Amino acid sequence: FMTTTTTIHSLPIELITRIFVLGANFEYPYTDSPFLFKPVQNTFYNSPPQDFQITVSQICRGWRTIALRTSCLWSTLHFHEPLHINRARVFLSRCRPESATTFDILISTVAQRDHIPKVTLYLEELHTIFQLLVPHVQRWRSFHLKIRNNDCKLVARQYLSSCGPGPNLETLQLYHFEDFDSSADLYIATYRRPVMIFSNDLPKIKNVSLIGVNLPWDESPYLHHLESLELALHLDNVRPSYIYWDNMLRGSPSLRRLLLHYSGPRISDGTKANAWPSSIAWSSEHPTTPIVLDTLVELSLVDLDSDYLCRVFEGVVFPGVTKLTMGLSEAEQSYSNVVGLLIGVRTNSNRAVFVHKPLPNLHLLVDLTITALECSLSSFSGLIRSLVGVQRLDIDFSRVCGGEGWKVFITASEG
Repeated sequence: FMTTTTTIHSLPIELITRIFVLGANFEYPYTDSPFLFKPVQNTFYNSPPQDFQITVSQICRGWRTIALRTSCLWSTLHFHEPLHINRARVFLSRCRPESATTFDILISTVAQRDHIPKVTLYLEELHTIFQLLVPHVQRWRSFHLKIRNNDCKLVARQYLSSCGPGPNLETLQLYHFEDFDSSADLYIATYRRPVMIFSNDLPKIKNVSLIGVNLPWDESPYLHHLESLELALHLDNVRPSYIYWDNMLRGSPSLRRLLLHYSGPRISDGTKANAWPSSIAWSSEHPTTPIVLDTLVELSLVDLDSDYLCRVFEGVVFPGVTKLTMGLSEAEQSYSNVVGLLIGVRTNSNRAVFVHKPLPNLHLLVDLTITALECSLSSFSGLIRSLVGVQRLDIDFSRVCGGEGWKVFITASEG
């Protein structure tokens, strides 16, 4: 019998292409969340390396031909430093328009005082990046932008308000947060009315994260049919009025992820435009019934005032949450009333008679993270005892019950 030598070059082109795609996506950044930036100061998002596709395109002529013809290998455009601008030019040239490949884009700039020429991204580089990307706006699939000062914010406003529709955009994350040196700087950064972006034409949008960025809530019709919503780091005067908060949630029946970090509906100031419902009831004859988010599986609550959070809970029900994150430790506040609402135990500090539990099915919870929770030991004990189905428990005990939350587990084991 004659034997033939089989080499990798004998593999079908389709199989080699598949191997290349799997290799390039080995560290897929969207496995856990559609949002890449986190609303925590001084955190850096490190993009997955993009060496694999570059390496395989340099092995031999055959592999290079296959790699260059596989447009999806070159569709991730992440910018952390000026060198990434030229890399993006090359990647864009390899994504042929006829391929219909869409782009995942991330831009991370720094504050002026942190800018190092030829190392970090600031004003000039941001202009260059937008000029490079805007002609391809109809092929954007995800767009993440982090800016750290007002000058860069003005550049972003200029381009996003004039770039036109984003017909393929599914994920939008806008992050603006800076250390204001004076109240005047804060006023300059927040007094302008927000601009309309993408011509209000985002037919495929389903994931929206706004960190320190507000939109014209009354003129943003695309904030419906969402699957993930994150609102973070908003002063009260730029938060959405309750009516727009209500519209966003009721208009997103498939919402799966809701993340609130020092944000939420604007506190009522006595005006009709910002009024909250005077009462909420289940009766079909009542003008306002609670918002029921049947599909929500992940809820995150961080840096929210205790009474404010109770007010928010009055109007929303999350019957299917399986993952809950809490970081609640505002100065001189107790969140025993919040915990009481969760577990269905009324406390003396409860504001009013509630017609529902916001999380009526705590037994469904499998993942609980508590980075901070200032409440009574009895309230915390009641919460822990309610977690009959939890599989993952991550608690920072130094910030729970004044550092004494661990005693709940000692008492339980002794009992």
